[in-house]
Amino acid sequence: MLPRNACLASGGKRVALLGMLAIAAALGTTAGCQSDRAGGKASKANAVAKPTAGLPGIPAVGDADFEQVVLHSDVPVLVDFYAPWCSHCQQLAPVLDDFARETPGAKIVKVDVDQNPGLRARYKIQSLPTLKVFKGGQLMSERVGAVSKRELGTLLR
Repeated sequence: MLPRNACLASGGKRVALLGMLAIAAALGTTAGCQSDRAGGKASKANAVAKPTAGLPGIPAVGDADFEQVVLHSDVPVLVDFYAPWCSHCQQLAPVLDDFARETPGAKIVKVDVDQNPGLRARYKIQSLPTLKVFKGGQLMSERVGAVSKRELGTLLR
């Protein structure tokens, strides 16, 4: 497992955070932070999907409401597994916001893996950000690392 201050690049090599996305783009791959946290306490505050601080319009879900909001949804759901300390997650946030605004039919939610260790373990989240698409209660596709809006659209298809 890579430490929090390192990230995963092409071939699994350790690369410093600074300039990681530029390197990944040049290599034609994605970048993602390796998660080394054991996870925080489960948050009952996430019982109702709500926008996360600094991320208007993208609701947060947690251990308490994931099944209802994501697995029982009538439409495909893109789930962003993230952590507030993850720089790549922070860089992906505006891309997700833009995508959500430009794609009215898309349902996107965020899961803070530090606050929801049950979901982190259940879906084997080891690197951040991790994006997973669920449809009809089933995992349809997934992607680790930063992605473009175009790749988000491809994931939801």
